[in-house]
Amino acid sequence: MPKEPVAAALTRLSKAQAKCAAELHVLSNSHAASSAWASAGIAAAVRLCHDPASAAAAAATLSNLSHADDANDDRIREAGAILPLVALLSGGLESTAAGQAAFALSNLGHNIANCVAMTEAGAIPPLVALLPGGPKSEAAAEAACALSNLACNNEANKAAIMEAGAIAPLVALLSGGPALWGAASQAAKALCSLTCNTEANKAAVIEAGAIPPLVAL
Repeated sequence: MPKEPVAAALTRLSKAQAKCAAELHVLSNSHAASSAWASAGIAAAVRLCHDPASAAAAAATLSNLSHADDANDDRIREAGAILPLVALLSGGLESTAAGQAAFALSNLGHNIANCVAMTEAGAIPPLVALLPGGPKSEAAAEAACALSNLACNNEANKAAIMEAGAIAPLVALLSGGPALWGAASQAAKALCSLTCNTEANKAAVIEAGAIPPLVAL
């Protein structure tokens, strides 16, 4: 039996949006510094984050734009990107979109206002939930980077990250060593942010066995 007209139209729309998101991602790899992104381009990418079929490519596009131009960080937040990116994290380790969202948030997190928005949107628990992906997981590495940014000079966020159970999986990421430097270095960076001027966190990190793998790096 053929699909209902509305269902068929929605399917076509989703496919079209997925194609559009893929094309925007390709363009962002080579034209991320173009002024054309400052208005309609960023807004379009944010809208595409809401569709499961286009979300991964849209999040990757926003990550490229954030990396290419610091001015885009504010534009992306003002376009309403933080909430849908945080929502994508709930897909977990099996979700490509979740990994790309973590990547985007790790880039956006170099901006203090974005860190505030990410915290308010509830980013910490789902970011911590990505850490058990292990040293070979790009999503885990990007989640560690995002958490490092959130913890930097923010005692409330440090406490929330600790309470969410981040220490053990961060220490586990160190085990990748120099061979898996991306995950290990981001985990070390996150542990540095969590322990800076916080004696209780230092004790927790030591108890979790962080010193030997840190020395090994």
